[in-house]
Amino acid sequence: MNKLYLFLLTLPCFGNAFGQATTVIFEDFQGAFPSDWSLINNDGLSPEASVDFINDAWVVTEDLDNIGSGDSVLTSTSWYDPVGTSDDWLISPPITLGSFGNKLSFKAKSYDGSYPDGFQVFASTHNLIDSFFQQDTLLNIPAQSPEWTSYFISLDSFDLADQTIYLAFRNNSSDQYLLSLDSIYVGIEHPVSIPINDAQVITHIFPNPATSTIRIETIAKIVSVKIFTTEGRHLRTYTSNVINVSEINEGQYFMSITTNEGQVIKKFIKY
Repeated sequence: MNKLYLFLLTLPCFGNAFGQATTVIFEDFQGAFPSDWSLINNDGLSPEASVDFINDAWVVTEDLDNIGSGDSVLTSTSWYDPVGTSDDWLISPPITLGSFGNKLSFKAKSYDGSYPDGFQVFASTHNLIDSFFQQDTLLNIPAQSPEWTSYFISLDSFDLADQTIYLAFRNNSSDQYLLSLDSIYVGIEHPVSIPINDAQVITHIFPNPATSTIRIETIAKIVSVKIFTTEGRHLRTYTSNVINVSEINEGQYFMSITTNEGQVIKKFIKY
């Protein structure tokens, strides 16, 4: 992962230590374009000769920075002759979400830092362009970096739980170059049930997000504090109420706090 956008939530699976996830949809575009996805070339423009292999809104190509790798991605362009603005849509098949824990993740990349394409991501209960504009935009990236960037979005934050939705990815750039998507995933997390006890009520952590230290505020006696990755890998154990997180990488983690009143699990972000 080259870059983590911390204002978005959250990783697609918390691992066996904290719960399990059901994969609703996953598409990595290996082989032909998937028949249950749809494309809309809403601009009707002609690609410049150097990129005329982009003969639809989005096409399956090899990762253009790794020719010969056999890794397929989905690619769009905004480099037209004559110059124009892209309006190219990728729309998912219907996706039925759960009551909670609905997560979207995917990767995106532009291919020239001097001409970076941008994109938008939408969700709607209908798969028509007008319906996507009537909903909140899930994500708006004006200029995608020329590195594979992983994005993580909580669909519950947009009041989409318990609905059947369509996702849409739109290249809306003007006179840039190429943009690729890969590994589009929607999953439903099923966290392990943790009994409510006094420790959960009286234990707080701050600041969150944090850069160097996190302080645990509790009237209970701390027995241990363990830091886990979202995949459930144990990183460190502490026994005080001041936790040094300066040496761990940026990202999202779990803190398991055991006190004489019980155990509580807190999520935190290191940035």
